[in-house]
Amino acid sequence: PNPDWNKDLKIKFTVQDPCQLVRKSFGDPVAEDLRFVVKAVVGEENFIDMHPNRSNNFCCGGGGGLLTDYLMELRVKGAKPRMDALQNVIEEHGVTNMAAICAICKSQFTKVLPYYGLDMDMIVSVHQLVSNAIILTGQTTDEDEEDSEDDAA
Repeated sequence: PNPDWNKDLKIKFTVQDPCQLVRKSFGDPVAEDLRFVVKAVVGEENFIDMHPNRSNNFCCGGGGGLLTDYLMELRVKGAKPRMDALQNVIEEHGVTNMAAICAICKSQFTKVLPYYGLDMDMIVSVHQLVSNAIILTGQTTDEDEEDSEDDAA
């Protein structure tokens, strides 16, 4: 991973602990793995935990078959505890984005964040974070290309 990818962006992340993985299936070890990956990508100084978290977390409000626009009012109400926790870390710590490893959580938050006055783009998949941070052998960065153009001029 590229440890400097977030250096100039000043993005602060929190995570959504997915119900099915953390509370129902595998427990806190998955929550710790999730945090390890996110911190490795964004930097420990750019990670803030929401509370409650891990196996005591709040559901996103979209699981259990609720992820349909027909039930949007219920989904928005179901997301309220998590939205309150997110608002707290935004106000207290300047969090700018929430990472989710669960596709249901990501879909849910994309739809309900605007109902709470938040930008739908603040939800990011963990897969996308990791992908953005990886530099492949032989890959050039925008900075490398600018340096090449300066050398040619």
